[in-house]
Amino acid sequence: MKVGSIVQVKSFSEYIAKVPLDENVGYVAASKVPAGTFVSIKTAQGSVIGIVTSVQHEIKEDVLPFLSEEKQEVFAPYVNDYRSSYLAIHGIGNVQGTRALQSLDYAPVVNDVVELMDKEGIRAFHTPGGKPSFSYYRKLSSAVDPETLCCTIDHVATAVPECKPMLAALKKHTENKA
Repeated sequence: MKVGSIVQVKSFSEYIAKVPLDENVGYVAASKVPAGTFVSIKTAQGSVIGIVTSVQHEIKEDVLPFLSEEKQEVFAPYVNDYRSSYLAIHGIGNVQGTRALQSLDYAPVVNDVVELMDKEGIRAFHTPGGKPSFSYYRKLSSAVDPETLCCTIDHVATAVPECKPMLAALKKHTENKA
């Protein structure tokens, strides 16, 4: 199911997606996309797998008074589109065909479509070669807050139930670090 589209690439692993606030034709409402949710961003090279880390609403009010009305829309288009939400996404890996990598070889570009990942997609990403892997944990634990990381672990545990005991221990470790 579509969530939105990329409107900003802040770094190789940090992206902002514009998401309709309400359910739109073919889109999931922003309120139904909690932190820790896995998303897939469709790119020309394949897919970028990411984790939703937060919701943002930004208006750079300090610059707007100095711009003409026409330029305000160019520099701050979200001012008139006040019913949109912006999701912060942290990239964790790539999928090219059937090959899943838990590292980033490429990033999305503006206007790439963001979709929610289903359980099968999450499972396929976490079991490359048939063996469970959560190798991005260390990088992700230093980049996002523990609560978001715990939600991510819960999503993986749901998709890969045979790893629940190991993931429960990892979640407890993550909670203790908070």
